[in-house]
Amino acid sequence: MSVRVDDRKYQRLVKAIRPSHVLKVGIFGDRAATEHESEGITLGELADIHENGRGVPRRSFLGDYVLENSDRIGKMIKVSAEQVFKGKATQEQTLRMLGVQMVGEIQQRIASGISPELSDETIKRKGSSKPLIDTGQLRGAISSDVVPK
Repeated sequence: MSVRVDDRKYQRLVKAIRPSHVLKVGIFGDRAATEHESEGITLGELADIHENGRGVPRRSFLGDYVLENSDRIGKMIKVSAEQVFKGKATQEQTLRMLGVQMVGEIQQRIASGISPELSDETIKRKGSSKPLIDTGQLRGAISSDVVPK
């Protein structure tokens, strides 16, 4: 008597759930290296200044978004993993969809206004009371990408 073990389904499952890609959300690559229209620095540098409060009040548009939405992001990741597990999508596809959603939410967060409020001097200089929105270039530079792990 002989026993033959067919583990092809198991191997497909392991491959499906092993992280193969990484989702990046923020301002990176060519967009980060682009010079801001009115600041004389790159968009990456401008993002770092505001995200970390380097010389200006801290207005985190990325890190605070993740902290404020960590439970919901975790649920979105769980739903994505279930789609991959069921064979309805690949990891790359689900991460791309998640990235698009997160970019939209971060951009909306900026459009809604991030505290603290601007100083009267800054409002007068730029003609608007919305933090992080001057030319719209910074907000428009936020993107996502999925790369192999």
